[in-house]
Amino acid sequence: MSLPLLPRFRRAGRLTPAALGLAIAGLAAPLAAEEREWIGFETLDRIEDILSGHGEVTRDVDGEGVPMFQGRMDGMKYSLLFYNCEERTACETASFSAYFDGDYYLTDLERVNRFNYEYRFGKASVDPEGDLALDFSFSLLGGLPRETFEDTIEWWRAIMTDGAAFFDPETQLPDPGGPEIPGAPDPGEEGAQPLDL
Repeated sequence: MSLPLLPRFRRAGRLTPAALGLAIAGLAAPLAAEEREWIGFETLDRIEDILSGHGEVTRDVDGEGVPMFQGRMDGMKYSLLFYNCEERTACETASFSAYFDGDYYLTDLERVNRFNYEYRFGKASVDPEGDLALDFSFSLLGGLPRETFEDTIEWWRAIMTDGAAFFDPETQLPDPGGPEIPGAPDPGEEGAQPLDL
């Protein structure tokens, strides 16, 4: 005798308690989705309101006429720029960016590479003027729940705070350590091939 794949929801023409529970949950799910606040490029006023809850913010336009935000969080200046736009509207991606004066922060390749290797979120680079740049990109395609956007802002705050400390000349980073590989070829030697992933 084989068992049915789904439990029986009807007994003598009446719904069982399990079926009734599923029906109620099914009705409540769309209501919960409708109540959730979604953030996207079309909600720039809400983005500005949310950002202002984390510090100073002003709305501006970039060199291509696309709206952008400039702000200050924990004393650090940043910009929020939008990309992948159709005629200055319907932008699908965004990036937080902050610049730190290269005269006061370390910008050597070794430290930049180490930051990018050790930190999962955020990207460090050095601009043509020698200043340190930190960036954090994210997608807006389809919108973000407000909670996710708030979390994205908190990640950005952490990236700026950790990045400023990481590149501060006063910060002594621990030795990354790691095992030495005996007999590893120099990059120019025969046998120095990329690893298969």
